[in-house]
Amino acid sequence: MKKPSLLSLIVALSLGVAVTDSGFAQTAPTANAPATTTAAPDKVRITKVNKRVELLKTELNLTPDQESKVRDLIQANVSAAKAHREANPTATLKEHRKVLAENRAKLNQDIRALLTPEQQTKFDALEAQRKNRKAMKQEKEHAAPSAPATAPAPVH
Repeated sequence: MKKPSLLSLIVALSLGVAVTDSGFAQTAPTANAPATTTAAPDKVRITKVNKRVELLKTELNLTPDQESKVRDLIQANVSAAKAHREANPTATLKEHRKVLAENRAKLNQDIRALLTPEQQTKFDALEAQRKNRKAMKQEKEHAAPSAPATAPAPVH
């Protein structure tokens, strides 16, 4: 029987240590590591703001001044929603949605005030489409779980 060489033992041991260490490194949290990060949600919010502004800019042909003001209004709305969630952690989903709907109505009113009559008409049409999509989505969500399960008829 051939004895393992010293080099093969060293390689085997170092691989075993490397595999073991990498396993612990993935699962053992460090004391200084933050529990959660908020960078990702903030990036999502910024992306949503940018998408909304870009949509309105394109569809309504906003001037640069209007675009800047609309961006500020939307960003303020997003910040207010975030502040409400943080200030009311025990609020129900229904309560949050009520506040969001009120904020959205105020936002739309403020945006409309910046627009020309022609842009207001287009804006109203966009909002009607958004509400229609939302209603259809809610209808789909509520239709699936509430559909009664039908059992096959017994065979005689």
